[in-house]
Amino acid sequence: MIHTKRFVAILMVFLLVLPMTAMGEVDLEALSGLEGVRTSLADNGVDTVIRPEDQPFFGEMEEKNIGLCSYLDYVVRPNEEDTVFLRLTLALETWEQVSAGRVGITVGKERYVFTVRPTVSEYDMTYYEDYEICMTDLSLPMLQAMVKQKKDTCEIIFYGEKEHHGSLTLPVQAVKGLYNAYVDARGNKQNLESYRDLWPVSVERVK
Repeated sequence: MIHTKRFVAILMVFLLVLPMTAMGEVDLEALSGLEGVRTSLADNGVDTVIRPEDQPFFGEMEEKNIGLCSYLDYVVRPNEEDTVFLRLTLALETWEQVSAGRVGITVGKERYVFTVRPTVSEYDMTYYEDYEICMTDLSLPMLQAMVKQKKDTCEIIFYGEKEHHGSLTLPVQAVKGLYNAYVDARGNKQNLESYRDLWPVSVERVK
């Protein structure tokens, strides 16, 4: 009987510790403690954003009436089991809606094409479109490729009713620092495969 009670007690402790271990898999303190980052609540009042203060990064579109900037940060999403994502946000400011369903980012000889769902708002005859891409196991290699390419800019295409071409700027040292910190904090050890359908990506060969 004593042994049985002891076993039950040990089992209860194990069950209590297990979810805490799973939630603590990613070292959030290491990410929020990085130099020059700020932690805040997202506009949806649910997600937590850990973002470097030296952003956004400004790109350039071929059409002069479209402005482009981007953010690369970390986001904790309670609705996705508190998963911590490395997130790329593309923000357009335009006189006419682009409303792209796909975005292509070319790194070297490969183009990563993301299926996207923009958040669109309008103010004073100007549209603001935000494209959020949380990196899964299939898209994190794009950031690795950017680091290896050692270039701060790459081609970007927004596929709406027509194609909108531009140049995305992501300083390679910033990408490298954020990616390495994510790996060190075990972010890439999460079950990112389960979120492939939320942020789909395909890889095309570019001639």
